[in-house]
Amino acid sequence: MRPSRLAAIAALLGFPAAAPERCRVLELGAGDGSLLIPLALERPESEFWGMDLSGKAIERGLARIRELGLTNISLEQADIASFSPSRPFDYILAHGVYSWVPAPVQEALLALCRRSLAPQGLAYLSYATYPGCHQREMVRNLMLFHTARLSGAPGAEIVKEGLGFARFIAQNQTSGEAYGRAIEQELKRMESHDAGYAFHDDFSEHNSPVYFGEMVENVREHGLDFLAEALFLNFDDGRLSAEVTAMVEQLSGGDRVMREQYLDFLRGRAFRQSLFCHAGQVPAGAWQLERLFELSAASALQPKSPEEQGIDQPFVRAALSTLAERWPVAMPVRELFERATALAGAATPQARADEQQLLLRTLLRGAAARVVELEVTPPAVAAAVSERPRASALARLEARAGLLVTDLWHKRLKLEDEASAFLLGLLDGTRNHAELADAMERFFAERAATPLPRAEVERQLQLVLSGMQRRALLLG
Repeated sequence: MRPSRLAAIAALLGFPAAAPERCRVLELGAGDGSLLIPLALERPESEFWGMDLSGKAIERGLARIRELGLTNISLEQADIASFSPSRPFDYILAHGVYSWVPAPVQEALLALCRRSLAPQGLAYLSYATYPGCHQREMVRNLMLFHTARLSGAPGAEIVKEGLGFARFIAQNQTSGEAYGRAIEQELKRMESHDAGYAFHDDFSEHNSPVYFGEMVENVREHGLDFLAEALFLNFDDGRLSAEVTAMVEQLSGGDRVMREQYLDFLRGRAFRQSLFCHAGQVPAGAWQLERLFELSAASALQPKSPEEQGIDQPFVRAALSTLAERWPVAMPVRELFERATALAGAATPQARADEQQLLLRTLLRGAAARVVELEVTPPAVAAAVSERPRASALARLEARAGLLVTDLWHKRLKLEDEASAFLLGLLDGTRNHAELADAMERFFAERAATPLPRAEVERQLQLVLSGMQRRALLLG
């Protein structure tokens, strides 16, 4: 949901989204601001607002904002039905809200988007969809039936009991039957997240999936329209053959909304992340692959050999190797093309044109597979460990509380040990390597029966700092 990534989606369509480095962002259902706070740190010239019905969540977020000294973000306890901002927003985000609130609140949410979205603004809404949710509803209903007796119990207890019952049902089916496989599939989805995810999505009081076509009809009644799915996968789904794609086009009669609905039937989609804009603002014509040249790319994917990676084109290997060497720093796509061309060589203008198409298609498919980052303005990540390394204020704050921290691409990762967390907390850009080694030497001396030799402390310091740089924890 990073505005820079949403703007990249819009760029492929020729939609003039606001520059992420200077924009206004509103999140509905912002909780404790866990999405907005990293954005506010990254984009000091932008403004961020978040609202949520939970006063406790807002209090936690405000406390963190005060700790970080942020002045470009506000959180407010409010109800969507009565929330009325005085100024428009370039980006409105509502993740995990629409399908999990009553129908009147859904209507209020769409009305708020219409009222508060800037003329060239983008609204991001995620919601549950049919036909995939028919299977989810089956499992949800059996879990709700079993846990009804636990009304008022802690959410984690309800989830544990519900999942246990669903597991019992699945384990006592005849091997290979569809019913058991369906339950196993849903259990795998729910158990891949923490209990809070399942409690919100599958045990909530309100859970109302829609068909995509119905969602678009409702959105259009509020003066908005569907722009695109907020996934690069929708631009180039390598899983679909040319014959299947042609059949979908024939069935949809060229209507883009009908096309998406048929694709949902084909994929059994249960969840959508869609971008909406004001009615009349959807660009005419198809998206253009060449617009990827307006973006920057980053990837840690390291091609080994053609056999191992399935990549037999020297040009593609050169491009991916270049990105891997630069990771976690992004590179403008046009610069990447020129660098890969110089490495692999393009003998003729036609070869150069072919390789351009090959690179763009590879980047798009990599983004669809979530192994390539494509953004309009990527984060300022360090290309190397500096003499006075600096991590984000948020990561330093998180490291003082535990091992889970947020990197500069806004992904959550776990540090190796307490020593790494201690070191990360020191990286405010004021200490050089010798001073950091002094601090780490004291840290080990306090915790080890036999103190580490200074040379070993310095060696470990360099290893950990290099690892933090590669994990996108150091600011450029």
